[in-house]
Amino acid sequence: MIQSLKLITAPVNEPVLLADLKNFLRIDTSADDAMLTDFIKASTRIIERYTNRKLITQTWAFFMDNFPFSNRFDSLAEGVTEGALSQYIFTQSYISVPLFPLQSVTHLKTYDDSNTDYTMDSSDYFVDVSSEPGRLSLTNNSTWPATVLRPVKGVEIQFVCGYGANPTDVPFELRHAIMQTAGVFYSNRGCAESEDAIPKSTLALINAYRVYRL
Repeated sequence: MIQSLKLITAPVNEPVLLADLKNFLRIDTSADDAMLTDFIKASTRIIERYTNRKLITQTWAFFMDNFPFSNRFDSLAEGVTEGALSQYIFTQSYISVPLFPLQSVTHLKTYDDSNTDYTMDSSDYFVDVSSEPGRLSLTNNSTWPATVLRPVKGVEIQFVCGYGANPTDVPFELRHAIMQTAGVFYSNRGCAESEDAIPKSTLALINAYRVYRL
């Protein structure tokens, strides 16, 4: 099943303020402010990629070609299995939302061949923001919309993720990791690359926040 993500509303802040980074690095001039601001942005993206998290509140659209399904085929069985396909393939009752941490789901929409959208009633599903990944699950006796989906991107879930709108909403360890990584960029004037820019002591600090994708 093909899936894709689209950013709808970008974060309004970075997790670390320029003043905080300058204080951390003991910089008392404004000559390098533009450079330091860029290093905050670059370091934030590195930490987000490493942990598989989004830090400041942002809104995304998650598209799927169809609703997720599982099968009841016994992988150890040999020979020919007879019966209707519907006996062996069934639609799952939940959908995992791929960005962490999940705050809320704005809507679930389906689209038909004419691109007409249908919005599912939010009372028909439950949003689990405590699990990682967060999940959208059918309530008891509910079903996914019966719309005949268009061939691609037939299902859209719009959701909000991140720890909050303010830098102080982000766990201290993650903000400290951004400042330490920005410090590496500043010392090397941007020559460090990707995860190599994260100091080893910082990795030990943030490994507990890392989410591994299967």
